[in-house]
Amino acid sequence: MRRLAEESPSELPRRAQAARERAAADRAQRLEAALEQCEQLQQQREQRQRKSGAPGSEARASTTDGEARVMQFSDHGYRPGYNVQFCTDTASGVIVGVDVTNQGSDAQQLPPMLDQLERRYGQLPTEALVDGGFASKQAIEDAHQRGCLVFAPLKEEQRQLKAGRDPYQPKPGDSAALAQWRQRMGQPASQLVYRLRAQVAEWVNAGARNRAMQQLPLRGQVKCRILATIQAITHNLQIAKRAWA
Repeated sequence: MRRLAEESPSELPRRAQAARERAAADRAQRLEAALEQCEQLQQQREQRQRKSGAPGSEARASTTDGEARVMQFSDHGYRPGYNVQFCTDTASGVIVGVDVTNQGSDAQQLPPMLDQLERRYGQLPTEALVDGGFASKQAIEDAHQRGCLVFAPLKEEQRQLKAGRDPYQPKPGDSAALAQWRQRMGQPASQLVYRLRAQVAEWVNAGARNRAMQQLPLRGQVKCRILATIQAITHNLQIAKRAWA
């Protein structure tokens, strides 16, 4: 830059202007993407509002990353982000599936992960250990139909027990898959199996955080998925290193 200033002093202002124009064009593009996302989100909210009858709020999108969504984080704060999903084999601790979505809820994330596992390995796991956020009725029924038993805590399980109600009995209107899930989670053997989830899943999440994956330094869902995949590869290489040591 010093040599450029000495040889062509007029070149620096032109380059600075070009850089400002590129930055302005990039910001305009992000704003257009945010407006487009806002319109789509507003349509989705209006559809949910018509079904539920509950008052809706105005949709918002990030001007920094139009593909991101405002989500609640572990510190209870709300800000734009992505939902990173790791699927881990409980026997080896190896990450076998990775995804990044812009959905703040985990309720519908199990079926897409099962799809990914089937594409990758040509088969599905016979059991899936997931936390309560994944235990939607649709997800449990979808997994059941594909021969995968879901182990997940029941909603308001402790509250029902304290009230003297049996949360493990089938509810009116339950499908066969849901009824079996409730009864399954009342069995001591199933509760013992479910304990494996925390020691595997939380360990993987903690490892990613220790490798500085607390804030994604990239824009766009595709780039963030690439970063999550690199995290998974790093984790698996560490597993392999320990196995070969």
